[in-house]
Amino acid sequence: MEERVEDGGYLVCWNVPKGTEFGMDTHLSVTGENFKGFKWISLNVPHFVYFAATYKEMPTMRSGFWVNFTKPRQVIVKIWDASKEEFMADDLETEQKERLEYATLKHEFDPYMGSYPPELLEKWKPLVNHISPDLLSRLEPIGKQIHSQTKLEEDPTSHLNSNNSTKTNKQTQKSKDSTDARSKLQRIAEMMENVEPDKGDQSDIGSLYASGANLSQSSGVYYTTIPTKSFSSSPSELTLSNHDKSTLLSSLITSQFSSSFYLFLGELQFSFIHFWIGQSLDGLNQWKKMLDIITTSEKLLLEWQNNSQDELRQFILVWRRQLKELPQEWFTDEEWMGGQEGADVIGSRGAKRYSSADLGGSSKYSNENFED
Repeated sequence: MEERVEDGGYLVCWNVPKGTEFGMDTHLSVTGENFKGFKWISLNVPHFVYFAATYKEMPTMRSGFWVNFTKPRQVIVKIWDASKEEFMADDLETEQKERLEYATLKHEFDPYMGSYPPELLEKWKPLVNHISPDLLSRLEPIGKQIHSQTKLEEDPTSHLNSNNSTKTNKQTQKSKDSTDARSKLQRIAEMMENVEPDKGDQSDIGSLYASGANLSQSSGVYYTTIPTKSFSSSPSELTLSNHDKSTLLSSLITSQFSSSFYLFLGELQFSFIHFWIGQSLDGLNQWKKMLDIITTSEKLLLEWQNNSQDELRQFILVWRRQLKELPQEWFTDEEWMGGQEGADVIGSRGAKRYSSADLGGSSKYSNENFED
């Protein structure tokens, strides 16, 4: 039985301020005063929702979350927290969410919701077709909201002497300078973590796999630790592993992906979406690590090819689809290596900006804004 568009899911986004950069999958726009979310969203497909508050007409750090609608006319409600400029945790404001869900099913918000266009699914599904609900549950951070970078909290020591009446302006400035310095050092340390090998890479491969997922200190995602070499091998095996990582990849798939290469592809797709649309350097680095280990596993790739196994075909399909989304200038040495050049490219790329009319909404929406 063919699925009707009207049976798709509803994502209610309550109290999102006007002027917020807001998107789903590859559609991006800016909210108007009466924006209430999205309707008629395709079922049984993971969708990435992302947003960024604006400051002086410029978007700030981008954040996002995943949704997957499994039942016809299912409603998911997200309530905006103005103090944090993000959505509240799912277990908060339960009564209000129930009321909003009821009103949604009564079609009270339909005029103020952007419609998910069916033609978008044709482009989006090949980008996420290996991301299963179980994989999402394993990778998502606590609270399920993913940030493109760390939200630096105020230094807890900055107020220790706030009640000291003898503190001079010079001491206050010194404390402020110290806090600023620590913040800068923290940012540098986070960037270094993105480009330097993980501690697990320096240990025995057995203990590396025992550790399982590696919590990203920047985005909070529980990415799988990708090994670069095995130190428990003989010298000859170690030399071989530096040229061909087939043994490492096979062990990784067995121990961390339940012997399923398709789950590995799912995390590859997840990390790609997070750097391409979520503007995350963590996502970029994980994507690069996963591509490195598979493209340097020549023996395993030839084995798949000779045995006509589907794994090689699926990898090529996934990788080719991803490369189509990247601009040609991205493939320079400086940008591929990450760092500020890579960050600049990530910050300027991702989902294209569309008018709300392109989202299939009411003609009353103004260009590039969700309006009433």
